[in-house]
Amino acid sequence: MHICQVTEDFLPNVGGMSQHVYELGKCQVELGHRVTVLNQIVAENAYDDRFLVDHDEEMAGMHVKRRVLLSNRKKFRMLGFALK
Repeated sequence: MHICQVTEDFLPNVGGMSQHVYELGKCQVELGHRVTVLNQIVAENAYDDRFLVDHDEEMAGMHVKRRVLLSNRKKFRMLGFALK
C-alpha cells in the first residue's frame, strides 16, 4: 500500500508531532508499505536557508517531499500548501 502523510511538522524540528510522524512512517515501511511524507516548510521558520527551496529526500525508507510556503499570513498557510 502507498501511504501519504501530510504534516506541517517533521524532522529535524524537535517535538512530539514531528517524532510521531517519523516513527509512524518508519513502522509502516517496516511492515512493507511505501510511505511518502509531504512536509510544509514555512519560510520564516526554516531551520536553514539552504532548505528554502522545494526538495525531496529519503529518510528511514520514506520518501520525504518538502515544499516551501512563503505566505506570512498564518490562516492561509495550510490553504496555500494544500493547493501547491
